[in-house]
Amino acid sequence: MPKFVIERRYLVPMYQHIVVEAENLQEACTKGISDDIGWDAQEMDSDGARTTTITGAKLVPDGYDTSPERSS
Repeated sequence: MPKFVIERRYLVPMYQHIVVEAENLQEACTKGISDDIGWDAQEMDSDGARTTTITGAKLVPDGYDTSPERSS
């Protein structure tokens, strides 16, 4: 029977409430998504998690060793 390597993801959103000083809403939003603000105080939103999705799949060639010992 064929074997497949499947990459799957369970996406859990992270959020944080931040306060930024800005001249207007557009500038505040731009600052809010910049890399200048770290994610030190983020919270996990388990209730907003998405369903598991498949992000890749490949057929394992016949005879290829798929034992867990090969993983590193």
